[in-house]
Amino acid sequence: MSHAPRLPRPEALSNLQGGSDEEVVSAAVGELVGRQAEIGIDIVNDGEVPKQGSFLSHMRTRISGCEARPELAEQHRDAGVTGGPAAR
Repeated sequence: MSHAPRLPRPEALSNLQGGSDEEVVSAAVGELVGRQAEIGIDIVNDGEVPKQGSFLSHMRTRISGCEARPELAEQHRDAGVTGGPAAR
């Protein structure tokens, strides 16, 4: 048995504002991994607990060249695409 990576963040982490306390995050990951093993999940993971914010905010810290483009926020995702279903 396994599961998708994202798990609800433990309550101890909800008190962290902005930065992260490595000891608190490490303890939370240990708690989640232990709980997964207890209930029989054979492929355990960190539940994405160390990641803060959204996928995009996480990726901006991992990949260079990622930047916010607020001017595109209201634009339809297929804007400017030619020849596809949105162009018909």
